[in-house]
Amino acid sequence: MSSSHLADGFWACKFKESWRRQQAWLCALLWSLSLPLYAAEPLKDYRLEAAVYQWYGMLDSGKTSSFSGQQLAVTLPEYQDAQGGGAHHILAITPLLVDTSLSTGSQANSNSAIQASVSLEFLPPSPGDMTRGHYLEVTMHFDAAMALTALTTEVHEQDDFDSRFRPSAESNLIRALIYRWTAQLDSPGTLHPQGLPPFTKTASFIAPEKGINNPAAYLNHLNSLQLKSSRREIKNLILQSGAEPGEYQVSFEYQWRAQNARGEEELSQIQVDMTLVVTDGQAVISAYRERFLPPVTDLGAEIRC
Repeated sequence: MSSSHLADGFWACKFKESWRRQQAWLCALLWSLSLPLYAAEPLKDYRLEAAVYQWYGMLDSGKTSSFSGQQLAVTLPEYQDAQGGGAHHILAITPLLVDTSLSTGSQANSNSAIQASVSLEFLPPSPGDMTRGHYLEVTMHFDAAMALTALTTEVHEQDDFDSRFRPSAESNLIRALIYRWTAQLDSPGTLHPQGLPPFTKTASFIAPEKGINNPAAYLNHLNSLQLKSSRREIKNLILQSGAEPGEYQVSFEYQWRAQNARGEEELSQIQVDMTLVVTDGQAVISAYRERFLPPVTDLGAEIRC
């Protein structure tokens, strides 16, 4: 074989080796870039979420008198002379001590205190549509009954631009109710420290199983299943104003994962439709319906609330 053929073969081998390295590098790069897309999103602690949204919902409603019986160490620098009102839009809630349960009732009622870091946008009330917003980061302390014991503002920055005022009181109260109810469904044998979410006296209640027409009976049914673990994830939450002032139509889906008494994993998709009325700083359910949905094969296609 001539030296030219040897040289050609040598460079061909070098080219193939270089191409393989480039392919490997490219695959590694694409794999690393794809990790954030498929990384598991941290599960929300719905008891904690409910407590945070409820507190700010009441604060935005001007119901500061509701806190008078609590011994609170609270700093609210976003207010000048008034306490309450305005609009707190919650951006993120990060547990600092994760002692509450995401699955079982016994863990959910841990006697440990809980802390959370909460970031917010605050829009003070204004005579017009535009207002000067604030960015806040606070640390909230809750006791085992999910009552706020202290709130400290860590970061407070005022915007250098104006924003359109967007109310938040009613949406905060509605989210608090949904999260509280969801946590209760996953721990049906242990009543939430604040009791069941409020229903109107004439509220309609339709469960996925026949013969159940009130929330207490539904919780008794779930408790009778003797599940080893239960976790509902809220997906595709839609909140719309109703026909009457303070009335809202809410729809979302539960992705329900549970381990039955035999240790078998079960998965269900449940559609939830609710009608709520917000009055006097409280959200109340006037109609509730759950129904099972067909199985979903591509869970990654769901949109997390």
